[in-house]
Amino acid sequence: MSRSACPSEETLARFAGGDDVDVRAHLASCGECRATVADLVRSHRPVATTRDATPSSDERLLTRVEPGVVIGGKYRIEALAGEGGMGKVYRAEHLGLGTQVAVKVLRAELAVDERARRRFLREARAAAVLTGANAVRIYDVDELTIGLPYIVMEHLDGENLASTMEARGPLDARVAARWMAQACTALAEAHALGIIHRDVKPANLVVVRSGTDDVVKVVDFGLVLALSDTSGLSRSMPAGVMAGSPLYMSPEQVRGDDDVDERTDVWAVGATLHHLVAGTPPFVGPTLPIVCARILSQDAAPLERLRPGTPRALAEIVTRCLRRERDARFATMQELRTALLSASVVPEVEAREEPSAPRPPPISETARTIRDDGATATSTAKIAADDATSTTETITQPITQPTPTKPER
Repeated sequence: MSRSACPSEETLARFAGGDDVDVRAHLASCGECRATVADLVRSHRPVATTRDATPSSDERLLTRVEPGVVIGGKYRIEALAGEGGMGKVYRAEHLGLGTQVAVKVLRAELAVDERARRRFLREARAAAVLTGANAVRIYDVDELTIGLPYIVMEHLDGENLASTMEARGPLDARVAARWMAQACTALAEAHALGIIHRDVKPANLVVVRSGTDDVVKVVDFGLVLALSDTSGLSRSMPAGVMAGSPLYMSPEQVRGDDDVDERTDVWAVGATLHHLVAGTPPFVGPTLPIVCARILSQDAAPLERLRPGTPRALAEIVTRCLRRERDARFATMQELRTALLSASVVPEVEAREEPSAPRPPPISETARTIRDDGATATSTAKIAADDATSTTETITQPITQPTPTKPER
């Protein structure tokens, strides 16, 4: 494609900064411009707002977000869809287009925390450069006159996998493999642009219906780390705080290593898949320090032992993802995706399960103890709110083992 047909660098900078610039269709076909936007995202430049210097009289009177309020001159709030530790998500109507969107608003108590504001807006910048079907679409980013930043994103009519497992228990192994292969598609696109997610987990994977197919969307890019990042986000964290969700964190992430790369997401995909199939994350324990110690020193129990009948190929994939030595894992997300797609079509005779001992269900209480995200609603747009702070402080409540239950067939 001729560079003369590309948007100007100023336009791309405005898009990377959060302005509502219509360049998404061009980015879908121009890798050079996608790379330019990714470089701008990695620079962590301040996010520009789309409003002019004089808000409307209605917006000047805005004191809180509630049904009926119009924000940004075009998004009418309809209902609270869900909330988490980082923000609240509202279902809204785009008045100009008549379509539904999700509006995520940073919590007021966090708006005064510059680090929280940066993380919130970084989510928008990171997700905005992803054009594939398996990443949530970002439409706009701005700030309310009361000082709260907000993100306008695709409304997801579905359910996150944490909620799915709470309701139904462990998933069919091949279904889980197919869904995680879709997640790998979005993560591979992010990695190609130099962006690491760092917080892959069931709550950040949303399954929506598209015609007769299930489409998995990866959400919450608030903890992204650019491969060329020099901001020292992890190194600047206060003592006792880790970036991520411990149950799905790689050993290098637990240690707070400076050279975390794409393979930390490979580990998290394996840990998530282990949870979806076995009904429990690969490493649990009565306290956060014990969980971290096990991640650093122990091997995960084989899936075939926890879930007899699991296709051998899938069990081997999970084992490889959870190797403590990064070089022993899948080198790229694309390589992992290919392996998962192959495992998802294993002949049924091999995958047929024998009667097995009861297994634990999703350990929602464990996750809430560690992450304290408070997101328990079951509506869809709430998935984007189910991000908690995902920066984990030392906990005092014990992590209890769940009550055994039968897996979903």
